[in-house]
Amino acid sequence: MEASHDSIEIRNGKPLMKLSLREEEVILLIAAGLRDKDIGKRLEISPETVKTHIRNIMWKLESHTRPMAMAKYTLARSDAVSKIFADV
Repeated sequence: MEASHDSIEIRNGKPLMKLSLREEEVILLIAAGLRDKDIGKRLEISPETVKTHIRNIMWKLESHTRPMAMAKYTLARSDAVSKIFADV
């Protein structure tokens, strides 16, 4: 799994804090439907470390739920991709 490591913004232009590469891996695995312990096995980290990454993701994306964090991440990534293609 390869996650990009670019700065992202939400649609209203308010910048979001940059996620670490590991945090991006975790949010993508959450989106794929994996549970904390399965994410831990996949990334070879403990379930507690997974929970720490999730807490950091939620704080950085100003989200109170995992679905909200995934939605903000998805919107931010789509905006970043749109900006790249707008310059082409």
